[in-house]
Amino acid sequence: HDQLTANGQRVHWWVDRERRVHAEDTPDGLARALAWAAERWIDRYVIHALLEDPDPRTVLS
Repeated sequence: HDQLTANGQRVHWWVDRERRVHAEDTPDGLARALAWAAERWIDRYVIHALLEDPDPRTVLS
């Protein structure tokens, strides 16, 4: 999504009642939604870093 709102508030990602994950088209929104959907919430910052710079050295530094 370009922009998401839930209950009148802007959000970067959210899960609807059918457990479908929605995300804004931003590294933060995509990383959090992917981490949640993959049940890897702890890795959301690593996913975010890779989305911003896909070079694997990004995560290692």
